Amino acid sequence: MKNRALVFLLTLSFLLVPLSVPAQKDQTDFSDLEKVFMKDFEERGAPGAAIAIISGDRIIYSKLVGSSNVETGTPVTADTLFLIGVTSRIFVSAALASLAEEEKIPLDEPIGNRIQGLNPRVAKLSIHNLLSSTGGIRHERYRYGPRDDKGLEQYVRALSNDYFFADPGKAYSSSSVSSAVTGYVTEQLGKKSFGDVMQDRFKKLGMFRSTFRQDIAMTYPLAQGHEVSGLTAPIVIRPFMDNAIFRADSMMFSTLNDMARFAIAFMNGGKVEGRQVLSPSVIAKMSTPVARVHGTNVMEKGEYGYGMFIYDYRGVKVMEQDSVWLGFSARFRMVPEHRFAVIILANSNVGGFHDTVDKAFETVMPVKPRQPVQPKTAIKIDAAESQKYVGQYFNPPDEIEIALKDGQLVFKQLGMELPISKIGDERFQIQPPSAPGPIELKMMTGEDGKVEFMYSSLRAFKKIR
Repeated sequence: MKNRALVFLLTLSFLLVPLSVPAQKDQTDFSDLEKVFMKDFEERGAPGAAIAIISGDRIIYSKLVGSSNVETGTPVTADTLFLIGVTSRIFVSAALASLAEEEKIPLDEPIGNRIQGLNPRVAKLSIHNLLSSTGGIRHERYRYGPRDDKGLEQYVRALSNDYFFADPGKAYSSSSVSSAVTGYVTEQLGKKSFGDVMQDRFKKLGMFRSTFRQDIAMTYPLAQGHEVSGLTAPIVIRPFMDNAIFRADSMMFSTLNDMARFAIAFMNGGKVEGRQVLSPSVIAKMSTPVARVHGTNVMEKGEYGYGMFIYDYRGVKVMEQDSVWLGFSARFRMVPEHRFAVIILANSNVGGFHDTVDKAFETVMPVKPRQPVQPKTAIKIDAAESQKYVGQYFNPPDEIEIALKDGQLVFKQLGMELPISKIGDERFQIQPPSAPGPIELKMMTGEDGKVEFMYSSLRAFKKIR
């Protein structure tokens, strides 16, 4: 009997140890990449950061620098938890798409067929609408809120028609409210609270430290978010944010090792270490572009799958979801065709690491030479064309006015008035005084030839008059 108990305890202790993916030696010279990474790290002032480069089914390079907390000096490790912000949407999309497949629920079926008592417009949404961010639902800014799991259900069941700015399927628009509904559908199909459903999914993937629950995250080595201004030393952000309503949107905690496991599984037919942990059909669905993305300087011809942006980068097809959120930043890039990925986590409110990502691609991938950025020349438009864009554009609670002033199109919002320059086919830009660069606007016309939406910063604004 004692021997059986000993075997059980040994087995249990093994299961509770995170299944890390150790870096293996590779012939590639990463010395230049490491120099760029350290330069990026120092320039951004982050207390700590971690990077992993994945090729095939293994980590071929990793680097851990700095501390998880400036007040304690605790070193960053590959198993330190970071808050990964909206990069969380990748993992929630994988979980909900997997649940739908297991329960044999069509992705285009209205969620009201399975969940009773929802607002009629909410009930007409499909899982496809939610995972592709095409539900026509507004975005809501948030920070703190209810911590009890019941807060999510109360919020979703109280959603009214006021939360919609467009019909489902009309336009991609990033939305925290849509993510909240996604989280609620996930817990309803999983028959547990959202955090517990995700915990089960993480265990299946071997991501034993990843969690949406703060009470679990705090039991492991946990990085603290920091504000970095350049004027003072990094400051720990207090209090730590929590809001049960929007956990599915941006409140996942994960580690470099756990995220690497997911990337390896995603790029290798759902297998990691010989185990099938993710359905190949779910991977295929997440990898299929379903909506055009407009109004961003980064992805001029970008698209959106389930939880990730999909676009061409120097000749290779990239899938990504980055985040900068309340003292943390995360960069998650995959090129499934070449089974390549780069993951960067940092504990500061400064994003970046653009040069590091570029260098990682150049070091490992067959990318085309970087093309010099050509300055965008303003295109002259006449009064008749200008009048086509004049009107009010709405994505509650935000409203933008495009007006014509002395023959010049101007952008008006919250007392700010900025001139608009045309730079391409229904593409425009503005330059806010506080922004490091111009912000792109994209106008989209409907079947009647009239402007229907304006896109800006990954959000769609419907023209209402």
